[in-house]
Amino acid sequence: MVASEHIEPGYGDSYDLIIAQLTSNPNIDSKNLAEVIVDSYFTFYQNWGAVSITKSALDLSQFNQFDSLVGQLADLLITDLTTERTEIEQARDGAQFYQVRSHKDFYDFLLGLELLCSNTAVIAKAQEVRNFITTSLVIKNVYLNGTRDNFDVSASKGIAVYIPKDVPEQGPESLTHYEQFAGASNPRWVDFIKALAPSAFQVVSGNFAFAVVWSNSNVDIDLYVEEPPNGEWASPWMGTISTNGYLSADSLASGEPFEFYYAKEYVMPGDYILFANLYDLAGNPSETAYFYLDTGNGWELCDYFTFDDSNPAPAQWWTDPPEVQNVANGIYSDWYIPLNCIITK
Repeated sequence: MVASEHIEPGYGDSYDLIIAQLTSNPNIDSKNLAEVIVDSYFTFYQNWGAVSITKSALDLSQFNQFDSLVGQLADLLITDLTTERTEIEQARDGAQFYQVRSHKDFYDFLLGLELLCSNTAVIAKAQEVRNFITTSLVIKNVYLNGTRDNFDVSASKGIAVYIPKDVPEQGPESLTHYEQFAGASNPRWVDFIKALAPSAFQVVSGNFAFAVVWSNSNVDIDLYVEEPPNGEWASPWMGTISTNGYLSADSLASGEPFEFYYAKEYVMPGDYILFANLYDLAGNPSETAYFYLDTGNGWELCDYFTFDDSNPAPAQWWTDPPEVQNVANGIYSDWYIPLNCIITK
């Protein structure tokens, strides 16, 4: 199996490189093909360099043994929560995380248990699982830290685990849904997650959307949405899923002059702020329209703006409140925040 711990960028896999290998070697076995997919993915994004990526190939013939080891670890951790909850929480919170913050690198979490816990049985089992990951389960693992998103994934070892600090009270990321999804395969790990997780936080109805559409198809404009609870940014070039929503393909990859964001069925309460950036200008300036779709209503035009390269915003403008206001006021020509498009949930 080939998968990514981190969200995958809008481009996805480099299918041309994969197909070239299949064409030249049609009798390739599954293990070598999995390694080709991982290597080609790394090569493609290394050449681009903008976004952080992870990719790994797992040997599914080892998964039953891995599942058994995880269940044994869960039993020990459930018992250990009575005396070392703080240390286990610190291992969880300090582990390598990804765009969806409840997903942590399992190896890094295990390493944290070894460093922080004093229970020798927990330490020994964490070491055993960690060694199994590197020697038997993960065939190939790569990662790359991007220059544009600055998302550090360097502690990635090839397999992530759902181990949330906070959980929503309902929806597909709730503990109820997780138990329905994963309970049959490893009920003891689900019991550990339920015992470790705090009380569920409130979520509200989502099902709203944003869209940015522009007139010049040769221009690359990036849609962004700032999401609660921590003001993190979501954008198609970063990947097609975020904490609270789903995103279209990156327009640079699709060739279409639009991008959109669609909120999940249940989302965190707070302000959802739409904005856009002129990433690459080719040809004439581009008129851009901003739309939103809220529950029970059709798409509505909320603002428009003309992008060009005449007056770019300063670097890291989002760290300076007066500059944030300047962007919202349309002072600069390459970034714009349509204040009429903010949706509060």
